[in-house]
Amino acid sequence: MAAATLSFRWLEILEKEFDKAFVDLDLLLGEVDPDQCEITYEGRQKMTALSASFAQLCHKAQTIFQSNAKLEVIVAGCFRDVPVSCVFACVYTL
Repeated sequence: MAAATLSFRWLEILEKEFDKAFVDLDLLLGEVDPDQCEITYEGRQKMTALSASFAQLCHKAQTIFQSNAKLEVIVAGCFRDVPVSCVFACVYTL
């Protein structure tokens, strides 16, 4: 279960870093000269597309992490009743 916990933690950190960079970029675009509002508008449209893509990626990663966590529990349960020598032999053949 440790791998699943690390995966979720990693995703949380990555989302926070993305949010911070997104806000910083939005503030930077806000400092663009009003005469060049087209640049600000286009930049914010690109940021919206980037944000949507990142959100989908995070959702898919979270789904994979949840599936992996469930599989870890199943595998751990399978090996609970197996003698240690059999487990090592099985792992060694992989």
